[in-house]
Amino acid sequence: MATEPTEDIEFLWKWRKYLLLLATLVASVTYVAGLNPPGGIRSEDGGNEPEYRAGAVHPHPPAPAAPAPAVYPFRVGDPVLVHTYSRRYTAFFYSNATAFVASLVVIMFLLDRRISGNRVGLTVLRSAMLLDLLALMAAFAAGSCRNVFASIYVSALFGLVFAYVAVHVYAETRGKKIPVDSCAWRSPEEEKRLKERRKFLLLLATFATPLTYGAGLAPPGGFWSETRPGHRAGAPLLHDGPYKIRYHAFFYANANSFVASLAIIMLLASSYALPVCVLVELLGLMAAYAAGSCRWITTTVYIIFLVGAVFLYILLQVVIAGHTKGMFTKCRRRICRILTCADLPPPDTYVNVI
Repeated sequence: MATEPTEDIEFLWKWRKYLLLLATLVASVTYVAGLNPPGGIRSEDGGNEPEYRAGAVHPHPPAPAAPAPAVYPFRVGDPVLVHTYSRRYTAFFYSNATAFVASLVVIMFLLDRRISGNRVGLTVLRSAMLLDLLALMAAFAAGSCRNVFASIYVSALFGLVFAYVAVHVYAETRGKKIPVDSCAWRSPEEEKRLKERRKFLLLLATFATPLTYGAGLAPPGGFWSETRPGHRAGAPLLHDGPYKIRYHAFFYANANSFVASLAIIMLLASSYALPVCVLVELLGLMAAYAAGSCRWITTTVYIIFLVGAVFLYILLQVVIAGHTKGMFTKCRRRICRILTCADLPPPDTYVNVI
């Protein structure tokens, strides 16, 4: 039992540079999202139009030296969602700030092993990483959704991921105390191959997480700047325009890709769940790009066919590689038998007939 913290510390320190890269990118994207919140920023003062209706008689107000902030409920530079979706903006603001601070804590703990190289530091580091992921999920759900159904969908995805992680960890640790990184039953070649695959998948998830997070908070097309009949300020333009179906396709594909990237980060120890998560993430990224970057059917069909051609080419490469490998092995064995005369009996078995 005393060696478990040491093994966990060695495992975390082994993957330190990738976790540090992930924390750095999360800190960067949450910093930008905090300075440029979803929904946009007010470009002019306003909010008091109902008090000054056309045809009404109003006394001339005194001219104070410095007007009070209440004169203009909407000030230049105020986030739009504060007045149109106040609860969602509040949830996004605090969740995004929590993710930003948690990322900084993870960075500081990973930079110096003296801080995280003990039981207390390891516990704080794990707690900060878990808090970072939870806050990032909450900020994404609050900042990218404008209706209840979308919020329920994203929250259900997050709940499904955490439920699977909990079941997986319980199944892996029940009845056996085997460290996650100890693979004594694997050969050195298999261990090296597994390590390289983990590096690639972690890098893929590291770069996909901030991309999908930023795309969810700032969707293509921008936001409405004013409230008009049929839409509200801060709502995505594509959602209320003629491209509503495309926006929904982009939103759900981007959300699936974001959740899959987080699942890859949390399920690096599973050899069965990773291929599914990688496939979902890649398909989600491609679908989100096709739905969010195109406005016409021809361009959408072109991108879909391009993606299909790429997948078909990869599939053909895998099939051809497997088939040619078997044929090459058979041909090599046949040539070896011919050159070495393996089919002929040994020389000492020959009988001299005179």
